[in-house]
Amino acid sequence: MNVPSFNITYRETDDGTEVVVDDLNGFYNSLLDFVVKGFYTEFETTLFCKFVDTDGNKYDSEIDEHNLDKTLATCLDYFERAEQYEKCITIKKMINERL
Repeated sequence: MNVPSFNITYRETDDGTEVVVDDLNGFYNSLLDFVVKGFYTEFETTLFCKFVDTDGNKYDSEIDEHNLDKTLATCLDYFERAEQYEKCITIKKMINERL
């Protein structure tokens, strides 16, 4: 299985350090693809991607099935703001099938 990698940077805010994914659109598209594949064919792994910081450190990101509702809601929010409504329809269909 090919695990995507995403570069991350750190940004200081008033609330502390924030992690920023450099390719947010690519991240959410890969996340949705991962969730759709796992949703309809059973998850063969929980490893979704690797994050790589500016120092070259790598961090694994996993998606657990019990957190799927939160993941779907986060994806829906992103794709609604990005006005990618076809993906919103896919997400809403999966949410309704989980009810």
